[in-house]
Amino acid sequence: MADQQIIILHALSFALESAGVCSLFNKKGVQGLFPLSASGKLAAKYCFENRLLKVVEQSTKPFTEMVKITRLGIRSVLEGIKIDKLLENAAALIESSGDKNVNNPGSEDAVFYKSMEKAAGLIALKLGAPLSDDSSVPAKHIFILLKEWSDTGRAGDCQLYHLYQQLSCRCPEITPGTFHDALRDLRQKKLIELHPWTGPLYEIPKPELAMMAGHEIACYASLGPAAAVFNPDDSSFALCGAG
Repeated sequence: MADQQIIILHALSFALESAGVCSLFNKKGVQGLFPLSASGKLAAKYCFENRLLKVVEQSTKPFTEMVKITRLGIRSVLEGIKIDKLLENAAALIESSGDKNVNNPGSEDAVFYKSMEKAAGLIALKLGAPLSDDSSVPAKHIFILLKEWSDTGRAGDCQLYHLYQQLSCRCPEITPGTFHDALRDLRQKKLIELHPWTGPLYEIPKPELAMMAGHEIACYASLGPAAAVFNPDDSSFALCGAG
C-alpha cells in the first residue's frame, strides 16, 4: 500500500503542477500520470473511485484517456505533502542558523519565511472547509477586531474575554458557544491562531470564554498566516465558502 500511495501522490502532484489535461498513462514520447503497469493501473483505478481525477477526453484505444485533477485531488496532494509540517521544518531550519535572522523582520531569511507563510495561508484559505452559516457573521467581526488589535501595534495576543466583550457590541445576540464555533472556523481557515494559557488554571480570566484547542486551553487569539491575503469585505466572507 505504501508503494501505491507514493505512485498516487506523484501522479496527482504532476497533474497539479501541469495545471491542465494530462495523459493518464505513460505513452511513447508522452509523460503520463501513471506507469502502464499493474501497480499503475491499480493506482489510477483508486484515483477514479475516490474522484481524485476525472476523464476529460475519452479514447477508443485502451489506456489513452486524457484526465484532469479534481478539487478532491488537489486537496489530497496538499494533505499528502503536509504543507504545515514543511512550513514548520523550514522555519526550524532558518532559526537553527547561528544568527537566527528570521527574528529580524528586515532580514532575507525573515522575508523568505514570511513569503512561504503567506503562500501556505492562501492555500488554506481557498481550500479549507467553509465557514458555517451560524458563525459567518461573528467570524467576520472577530477577524476585523483582531485586525484592528494588530494594526494598533498592541503588544501580545488578544485575550478571548476581551475579544468577546468587543464582539458583544457588534453582535448583541452572541453566545459563548457561537463565539467558540466562529473561533474554530477561523482557526481552521488559518485566519487566526489560538494561544494557550500558561499560568495556574484558577487564574484564568473569565474561564467560561476559554476553549479547548487540541490538548491546550486557549485564552488568547491573534491573526493567522492567511490573514495577509484575506479581505473580509469581499462579498461578506464569501471566499470562505469556496471550498
